[in-house]
Amino acid sequence: MLLILSGVCGLGALFGLGRIWAATMGSGEDMGLWFAVVPSLLLLGGLLLTGSIISQRAAARGK
Repeated sequence: MLLILSGVCGLGALFGLGRIWAATMGSGEDMGLWFAVVPSLLLLGGLLLTGSIISQRAAARGK
C-alpha cells in the first residue's frame, strides 16, 4: 500500500512539473502554487517509499 501511495505522489510530482514547464512556456498560468506542491509531493513520496522498504525488510526478518 505504501508503495502505491509513493507512486501516486511521484505521478503527482511529474504532473506538477509539467504544469510548471507549461507555465514557463507561456500558457499564462500562475505557477506559484506548484512550486510548493511539487517538493511536498516528492518529499512525501520519498518518505512513503522509505517506509515501504523498511516495513518489507522487517517483515522478511520476522519470517
